[in-house]
Amino acid sequence: DSASADVNAEFTVSIDDGSSFELEPVTRTTTGPDGQSKNIIVAPSDYTQLRWVPENGIQPGQVLEYRYRVKVQ
Repeated sequence: DSASADVNAEFTVSIDDGSSFELEPVTRTTTGPDGQSKNIIVAPSDYTQLRWVPENGIQPGQVLEYRYRVKVQ
């Protein structure tokens, strides 16, 4: 798992420049050359934004740490 946090938080990602966010794995339905529909998992390289929402919010002065591991090619 490439996403982690020091607190309980919901991790969501966007593939449309932040217009919408959804839980992983992000899936889409595509139509193949044979006309058949199939679900595909969107690659993390297509994510445009990441968002963590802590269960208990963030208190004044509180510091929370979130991590997302990537490999740059």
